[in-house]
Order: sequence, then C-alpha cells, then structure tokens
Amino acid sequence: MLNNPYQQYRQTQIQTASPGELVLMLYNGAIKNINLALEHLGRGEKEEFRQKIDKALDIVTELMVNLKPEGGEITKNLSSLYDFVINRLITGSAKYDEKEIKEGLSIITGLRDTWKEMLEGTKKKLE
Repeated sequence: MLNNPYQQYRQTQIQTASPGELVLMLYNGAIKNINLALEHLGRGEKEEFRQKIDKALDIVTELMVNLKPEGGEITKNLSSLYDFVINRLITGSAKYDEKEIKEGLSIITGLRDTWKEMLEGTKKKLE
C-alpha cells in the first residue's frame, strides 16, 4: 500500500493514462533522469550520475522493446533513434562525456516533443 500522497497520485495517473500518455511519461522520465545525471556529473557525483543514466537507459530500452513490428518504416526509424540514444548514453557514461550525453538528450527530447504534438493534435480532432 502506498502511504505517500505523491506516490498515490502518480500510481493513479499511470493507471488512468492512455497508451499514448504512458509513452509521453516514459519520454519525460528519460529526459528528467538524463538532466539529473548531467547535474550530478557537473558536481562530480559519479555514483549518482551513473544511477540516473541507468534509469534513463532502462526507460529508453523499454520504449525500444515495445515498438510494434507492424509499424514498418516508422518502427525501423524509431528503433535506430533509440539505439543511437542508448549508444550515446552508454558511451557518455563510460567516458563521463557531457557532450555525448547531451547528444542523446537532444534526440530523446525531439522525439518527446514530436510525440506530445501528435497527442495534442489527436485530442483536438476528438473534441
């Protein structure tokens, strides 16, 4: 049982979200963890940096493995982009390279922004 009101709110939010909204939450989670990792790296907190990168990697991997094969070319392109992000995060983490981490962040942010626009456009059509 969740005692923390914030945890209860988040659990309800997840349980009532549409599949599209869940993908948006995953993108936001990856972005949040990458930004936190960069903050930790800037302060020289290597263990915390790696923990946040690991969380971001878990999220991007989750996005990648849940791609639908019937998506055709879109699935293939998204898979390549996720693979690029994963590669940048792993390489950047191994070398403590802020530039490589930011390259991955840039791609995942662009994907999130596009996804968000698509969701908003779909909602407007339904209204």
